[in-house]
Amino acid sequence: MAAKESLAPGAVARVAPERTVFLENKTLRVAFTTWGGGVKEIELREHEVEAQEKVFLNRGSPDAVFSLRGWTAPGEDLVWAVEKADAQEVVLSAPAHPDGSVVVRRTFRLAGDYLLSLDQQVENLGGAPFALPAYALAGGVGAPIHLRQYEQPYVGSGWFTTDLSYTTHKLPEFLPSHFLFLFPQSGKEKVSSREDRQVRWIAAKSQFF
Repeated sequence: MAAKESLAPGAVARVAPERTVFLENKTLRVAFTTWGGGVKEIELREHEVEAQEKVFLNRGSPDAVFSLRGWTAPGEDLVWAVEKADAQEVVLSAPAHPDGSVVVRRTFRLAGDYLLSLDQQVENLGGAPFALPAYALAGGVGAPIHLRQYEQPYVGSGWFTTDLSYTTHKLPEFLPSHFLFLFPQSGKEKVSSREDRQVRWIAAKSQFF
């Protein structure tokens, strides 16, 4: 990624008009957006918060799930377009090089109940060898459905990498308290894991569930 690029939600400025397309089955209705080239939100069609109100994932996030950073200048986004949108699949593409010689293409499909598949391909149209820099993907946002202010200190995220290490972000830390684990320390605002290890999964978590 470019030096000093922020991965904070909402750090990318977008000026192009947004286009939204959908895939749906009996369990999911997924909205895809050209702002970030990923998932804007997911409706869980068989779950309700209250009567007649469905559960939505990533709702309110300024960034799409799978939004890609690192192939543009800091604060800019790839210019995504809808190549195809039908009942079976959604295809989004964007130039990954200023002269258009490299294109990134994403194909989304609903692969079953509560299962969304993504196939990402990068095509070199210029013929000459070309290396793209490292990139980061947005994982979306998550929180309990009824998040109250006093619950916020106990909510964060965690991820597990291929070296079998587990890293937490913003979750309370009980082990350093040294007093029957009754007075946890606040979770870390900034954490990092080894760059040479791939992430196996990432999840929004609370300290207790």
